[in-house]
Amino acid sequence: LDMIEPGDVAAVCGSCPSDVAKSYPAELCAKIAAKGAHCVIDCDGAALEKAVNESAVHPTYIKPNHEELAGLTGMDTSTPEGVMKAAESVAQRTGITVITTMAGDGAVITDGDGSTFIPAVRRPVVRLKGAGDTFLGAFLYAKYVKNLPNPEAVTFAQDVAGRYVAGE
Repeated sequence: LDMIEPGDVAAVCGSCPSDVAKSYPAELCAKIAAKGAHCVIDCDGAALEKAVNESAVHPTYIKPNHEELAGLTGMDTSTPEGVMKAAESVAQRTGITVITTMAGDGAVITDGDGSTFIPAVRRPVVRLKGAGDTFLGAFLYAKYVKNLPNPEAVTFAQDVAGRYVAGE
């Protein structure tokens, strides 16, 4: 935290170990935001729910997959339309931009202005472990280094993650 400066981006990712409170990602996000930096949260279950629904300081972005979004909202996220509706319910209530990945089907980016679905390019699957992390890293690079708008950053991230999954 001592190294974070205003305008930086910090990603809080992964599952909380059993001895870490589920509120920790939200608490860490608040400390990051207090430094004037952007916080991105990619976690699931109670940790995601606390960061979205119980924290006074929200992350700039969350990146659930469609199943995690369903768990967060209690809504059907089996289709792009369902993901859009669920993500819009979060974005409109909290101001958080929601990036929802849908495995090989694509991704949805949702902010206060609405949702954009970006379909995935079909590729052979060689590996899946790490695909979400690859996607998020590529999105943050596209957004904060290349300065691409959200939909273009998602398109870039899908391409990078798709190539990773295909072993390219």
